[in-house]
Amino acid sequence: MPGRRWLRRLMLAGALWALAGGVAAGGAAGNHHLMRISEVSAGVSGNQPSAYVELQMFAPGQNAVAGEHIKTYDAAGTQLRDFTFGGPSPPNSESQRTVVVAGSAGMFGPTI
Repeated sequence: MPGRRWLRRLMLAGALWALAGGVAAGGAAGNHHLMRISEVSAGVSGNQPSAYVELQMFAPGQNAVAGEHIKTYDAAGTQLRDFTFGGPSPPNSESQRTVVVAGSAGMFGPTI
């Protein structure tokens, strides 16, 4: 049957194309993707000026955060802050290091 033969060839071509794409695809590189939010505080007794977010690196070299954002929201989903990391990125990039974003104005500046 010509219809089945055509369908088999189409399926084989699709499988070969998918296999070639998987082999040819390069690995994704990232220098801040192996971080997680390890701690968050909305402040003492809801006092926003003492709020902070702590990020933890899980591999060396994950410190390229300059230009990245951290946004905080309240329980209703209203955005409270949009902190943008300035440059340069923090110098210490060993695994398990942390970056704390906090300060007198809530989300103010990073420290390591």
